[in-house]
Amino acid sequence: MHSAQTFHALRVLRSHGLNKDALEGVFKAVVIAKLTYASPAWWGFTTAHDRQRMESVIRHGVHFGYCTTNQAPLGELVAEVDETLFKNILHIKQHVLHQLLPDRTQSTYVQPSLKKT
Repeated sequence: MHSAQTFHALRVLRSHGLNKDALEGVFKAVVIAKLTYASPAWWGFTTAHDRQRMESVIRHGVHFGYCTTNQAPLGELVAEVDETLFKNILHIKQHVLHQLLPDRTQSTYVQPSLKKT
């Protein structure tokens, strides 16, 4: 489903009486989830133009009232997803990628931080 179809579906839901909080939940569950799905694998290959286009989808959601005005920028959302993935790989021994990490006795891990310095 493309963003135009998604926005049409949201308009239909609003016209049938879905309240603002529920619309925001649907927006987050559909649009934000689509934008961040597997982002650690592909985000580094995007251009500035690609990122602007994806951010515009969120701006449209804010403009039409489907998303809160304090929605985090997509870059921050992707960084959070990436950090969560890394933590899961690091701490869950059954994670499929855990076996690819070097032995802990041979190296130390530096945990990425979302805080800007």
